[in-house]
Amino acid sequence: MQPSSRFGPVTGLLVHVAAWREGEVAVLDGISVTTAVRTCWDLACWLDTVEAVALIDSLRHVGAVSLADLERYLPRTVASGAGGSSRRR
Repeated sequence: MQPSSRFGPVTGLLVHVAAWREGEVAVLDGISVTTAVRTCWDLACWLDTVEAVALIDSLRHVGAVSLADLERYLPRTVASGAGGSSRRR
């Protein structure tokens, strides 16, 4: 699926636009947001390794995502050929 709207540029905000699969977007207070596990995947694809690991670990620490969630997500994402998947294995 593709995002239904775009915005920007906004000073100090880096915006990435990417397609997503069903189940990777949730609605929170009326706003469409990526799920925690999809957000972790995006962080891993777009940031340098050290920064991505620190942010993903923070999401795990607050209970937003579990290691099991990430382990379940990886095989289906790699199988689909999603961007950055070979780099993040």
